[in-house]
Amino acid sequence: TDNYGIANTVFTIDDKEVQLDENGQYVFTDTVAGTHTAKMVAIDLVGHVSEKSCKFKVSDDTWAPYCSLGVSNMILGNSQELKPSIYDNQSGLKFYEMTINGKPVELTKAENNYYTYLFTPTEVGEYEIVVNAEDNAGNKNSVTKVIKCTPDTGKPSVSVKLSNAEVIVGNDIKVTVTASDNVKVTELHFYQDGVE
Repeated sequence: TDNYGIANTVFTIDDKEVQLDENGQYVFTDTVAGTHTAKMVAIDLVGHVSEKSCKFKVSDDTWAPYCSLGVSNMILGNSQELKPSIYDNQSGLKFYEMTINGKPVELTKAENNYYTYLFTPTEVGEYEIVVNAEDNAGNKNSVTKVIKCTPDTGKPSVSVKLSNAEVIVGNDIKVTVTASDNVKVTELHFYQDGVE
């Protein structure tokens, strides 16, 4: 600003002129670490010159990407939503993946740096879950979890409730039957006096 008006302005970084946008801003991106000098020179309508400079430093990204994953053991026949968190606040993510027993799986992007995958074991045993990530500076990180899948050895739970224990001939009795299981109820049979 100037009380007589600005005739010209020149903005440089390391003595190289760059163009500011309509908001007076310039986005600087450098892939090499080092110290840089930004300088603004303004000339008013009567020829007065004013300048201001500042130095800033660009550092190497030495921080590894963030990876986390929470899992729990399972019973065969159940499914579990795996939800790894993967992000990098420095140079950004270049690569990420999740593998189950060495095989990559397709992750779905969710909110807040989370990804999801619905895992359904096909057999009893241990499953090694590995999340790998690499940022644009070449820093790498990984996290490994193991899920134990055990067979379903528990019996279903069955409940039978009657509206009345005794009624007069011709009246109805309401029978309510429920069944639950820690994996899944696949069949439900109801018998009256031994007849299904």
